[in-house]
Amino acid sequence: MAIKRLLLFAEQKKYMVNQSTEKQYLQDLIECYDVKVTTDKPTRVFTNVKSQTTTSQIDYILANSSLHVLVDDTVETHFSDHKAIFLECFLGGCPDEHLEPKKKQYVYRDISLGNLDRLLNSMSEVNFSDVYKCTNVDDGFHCFMKVIQDLIDQCCPKKAIKVHEKSKALWITSEVKG
Repeated sequence: MAIKRLLLFAEQKKYMVNQSTEKQYLQDLIECYDVKVTTDKPTRVFTNVKSQTTTSQIDYILANSSLHVLVDDTVETHFSDHKAIFLECFLGGCPDEHLEPKKKQYVYRDISLGNLDRLLNSMSEVNFSDVYKCTNVDDGFHCFMKVIQDLIDQCCPKKAIKVHEKSKALWITSEVKG
């Protein structure tokens, strides 16, 4: 089973700074799955008693290349000396796919006046000799229905249309919907 999307959450610990087996294992994983850091913003901001501020990036979200990152930022949590990492990503095939409203596909039969006229003309010209040749009533009925269904499919074909779920009718307000 191949991994398509990989998302890792990591906090840099002391053993990750120096060379260690844990650090080597993580580096091997990162290289193997083409993983990259999603944000380069500092996640720890520290101000000492002399009002000197230092920043460091010790919290990470890592993702492989098939994960499409849309927004990455750090957010102040006010309950820790670390900032939280906010990551909005799209897991589908195309990163812009989610921006379009979803479309539903409806299938309908085209029964325009022209198609109905064609159907009537075709029905008047049909030879039902195959139906009369059937010795069993059930077989005759199925043969008749197949002839009729074939004519309907030929003269009044089915069509598929995609419709946006959200109505574009501006007059339909929340008051109208009730």
